[in-house]
Amino acid sequence: MKQKIQIPLYILLAASLLLAGCNLPVNNSASATKTAEAGGANSVLETAKAMVNANLTATAAAGGGVKPTTAPVVVKPTTAPAVIPTIAVPQTQPTEKVSSGTDAAQLAAETIPDDTKFLPGTTFTKTWRLMNTGSSTWGTDYKFVFFQGDQMGAANEYRINVPVEPGKIYDMSVPMKAPDAVGTYKGYWKIKNPNGSMFGPGNTGFWVKIEVAAATATATVPATATSVPPTATTAAPVEPTAVTTP
Repeated sequence: MKQKIQIPLYILLAASLLLAGCNLPVNNSASATKTAEAGGANSVLETAKAMVNANLTATAAAGGGVKPTTAPVVVKPTTAPAVIPTIAVPQTQPTEKVSSGTDAAQLAAETIPDDTKFLPGTTFTKTWRLMNTGSSTWGTDYKFVFFQGDQMGAANEYRINVPVEPGKIYDMSVPMKAPDAVGTYKGYWKIKNPNGSMFGPGNTGFWVKIEVAAATATATVPATATSVPPTATTAAPVEPTAVTTP
């Protein structure tokens, strides 16, 4: 058999009163006041929001936002300026004048034959008649220069002062002085072109050879020992006996 639960009467009465109290009407005046206060606060908040939104909308329409009050920042380049390298310009070297054709010369005639005797200290003039046997013209920049041997008081070089074309002759006269000491003296000479190259007959070129005799000896000078004006003329036939050899 099931047992029945017995609930006391006073508990049931208390519960009934409690339920009845919950259904009583609420104070309408207090509730209305609270509702009005809450509504007023919400209205003020909504009004502020509306004003802020209106200001932002007007500002955006006028200029698109708040304009900066400071000057714009100018960014300067931080890289160093380009340096143009200095290119050294090579100095132009003077070009040597190159003679066209070939240079060659032969002896056509001469004064002061070999072994001519002179007293010590005697001055004389040696003349060589030079023939241009090459294919280039001897210009005024060609020179007759001392090569080796006994210089006998002559200068180191003499300029050929007129052009000498191939096949022409030129008389080169050089003043000299017999040495003071008795003996045999011989000096060698050549022609030098503008490039510095020297040429002449054979390996030795042109030469002069004299004998210095004592004062008691008879010193003779051939009648042909005279200066010949330096001119370039057509070569005349030369007898073989007119050319001396070492």
